[in-house]
Formats: sequence, C-alpha cells, structure tokens
Amino acid sequence: GSTSVFDTISAVGSHKIDYWGVGPRAGLDSAWHFSKCFSVIGEVAATALWGRFDSKSLATQTNLTTNVTTVTSQTNLKTEWHSIKPVLEFFLGIRWEDWWCCDGYYTSLDIGWEAQWWGGQNQFVFSHTETRWGDLGLQGLTVRIRFQF
Repeated sequence: GSTSVFDTISAVGSHKIDYWGVGPRAGLDSAWHFSKCFSVIGEVAATALWGRFDSKSLATQTNLTTNVTTVTSQTNLKTEWHSIKPVLEFFLGIRWEDWWCCDGYYTSLDIGWEAQWWGGQNQFVFSHTETRWGDLGLQGLTVRIRFQF
C-alpha cells in the first residue's frame, strides 16, 4: 500500500506576544444607596494605551519515521513596534460598606460582573505577508474587598 505524507509529519507552532502600555484613563464610578450599608454600583472607563508589541513565532516539523525535527518558519520581531490601542472597562454590582470604631475604619465588599475589551491586542505575525489581528475580551464574576484606615 501507499503511505500518505500526512501520516509521517507532525507540525507544531508556538506564538508569543509581550506588551506594555501607558496612557490616559477616564471613567465614571457611581453608587445608588438603597440602605445605610448597601448600594448598587456601576463603573465605566476608557483608556487610550500607547504601547509596544514584541511578537515571536516559531514553527517546527518532525518526521515521525526518522524522528528528525526541523525549524520550518521562525519570525522574531523585537523591534520598536508602537501603537495606540483602546481599552473599555465595565463593572455592575452590589456593595456592602460600613464605617466602624468611631468612623476610623472603613470596610466594603463588592460583588458584581466585570467586562474588559482590549482592542487590537492579538498581533500575531505568521510570515512577512500574513498577520492575524484580533481583540481581547475578559469578563466574569468579580469580588473585591476593601479596608481603609
């Protein structure tokens, strides 16, 4: 019988992006107190991040019959690649708060849903002509505890 070339080759790719950014952030934090200790809270914020991307990509192939591994493609971009990217943040939840010990200490507990959207954070480069850009989104249940004195 015949053997297909796909039965004898295994390919693996790894991609990594390092990013740092700095920029102005503006937002609004609000609370509607419906009792002495409880309130509904909402927070929104927007950021314009000016940052640098460092992108690395490595692809290897292993011939399973001879067990020889070869690097088929390696792209290493460690240049000063700067860009301004937007970030949006949202939080909606319930807060319990109380002052105690002659109003010298403050304690609060927030439970709610938080969502963040980071525009254009996926900057994978697979070759000199092919890029894959995309957004990064995070969301989920958030619990915050605060103690002030």
